[in-house]
Amino acid sequence: MEEQAVCKVSYTRLKDLALENRELYSYQKKLAMWMLKQSFLDFFQMELKEEAVGRTSYGKPYYKEAENCYFNISHCRQAVCVAVCRYPVGIDVESMRKIGLPAVKKCCSKRELQYVFADRQMYSCDQQLSLEGTKRFLHLWTLKESYVKMTGEGIRMPLNTIDFALGVVSDRQKPFTVLKSGEKGSTSSLYLENELIMALSIKKGDIKTGREVIWQEYEKPAW
Repeated sequence: MEEQAVCKVSYTRLKDLALENRELYSYQKKLAMWMLKQSFLDFFQMELKEEAVGRTSYGKPYYKEAENCYFNISHCRQAVCVAVCRYPVGIDVESMRKIGLPAVKKCCSKRELQYVFADRQMYSCDQQLSLEGTKRFLHLWTLKESYVKMTGEGIRMPLNTIDFALGVVSDRQKPFTVLKSGEKGSTSSLYLENELIMALSIKKGDIKTGREVIWQEYEKPAW
């Protein structure tokens, strides 16, 4: 199965981890490196050398020691996520949180606003989204974040210029594949796992996510 795959995504839940922000960040950083080393062994059959991890001028991490060995890391309060891939890749993970209306307007295109608010009138809404509206916005947010991380441009690319056309997204659909509007050179996938929302973007336009992308949950190590 791994021989056919172009990408592997590993994620570890951090539920019930009682740490302050600084301690949590330190733990997430250590966990992400452990997961990355495991993923390199499993997917590329090579050991990762920490000293060979570099960053581009835009801050995107890359591996100096081998060609076609790409990776990306993301974390939120509830999880750490690592993607390793044979093509440029971006990964993002989010858990449910409060979202204000100004952030939605700044991030979304007109078509995406219709998806977020569905049959509600946008300008009659409260400053906080409903639960369903929050889920819909985070679907788009994670997709956009994964896309700009794949390109390496990060926040330099205005998020409202990246337009995703989403239909009805069910919590039972994983992965749910969409293509960036007008973009044929990459594939973006949305993967929903209970309270986690994960998105993956790969710079390859003909990915069949059910066969070519492996999603695997890791147990939290007992450190």
